[in-house]
Amino acid sequence: WAELEVTNSSPSQLLRDVEVKVMNLEDVLRKQDDPTKHFLYPVQLFNPTAVCWSERFAPPNQLRMMIPPGSTSLALIGFSDDSNGMWTVFNAPAPNKPRYLGGARIEVEVSSPDSTPWKRAFYIECHPNYTDGTRARFEFVEWDAWLANHELLSNYPDKKS
Repeated sequence: WAELEVTNSSPSQLLRDVEVKVMNLEDVLRKQDDPTKHFLYPVQLFNPTAVCWSERFAPPNQLRMMIPPGSTSLALIGFSDDSNGMWTVFNAPAPNKPRYLGGARIEVEVSSPDSTPWKRAFYIECHPNYTDGTRARFEFVEWDAWLANHELLSNYPDKKS
């Protein structure tokens, strides 16, 4: 699973109705002739998706939460319901949760009526079980940290090139 820690850093103010949304998703595609290089490709049919809080901290399908001063709660951004991994299932409160295969750049927004929205980009990928014995796992890191170790080409080439 991929969880986001949401911390109320105020020593005195309660944050009401804190909500976490995946606002945008872009494919991160490897260049076919050089898999060390990557392109971003927009996903046209992705709608902003609210995600539920981790059931360790909240009832199932809860979208909003109060976070007391100095406290942290976890939003469950995505999980895999397949023991072999591969699919990222976004933890939306819907029977047919949005699914995604492969690596992606996502933009996450945390909002509350008591504070300015917080926005950050992340890389997310559910890696499968590999033949070398490496078990399925989630990679969920801030986008800048992922970018520091990967080469991103400026834009996706068009089909004519």
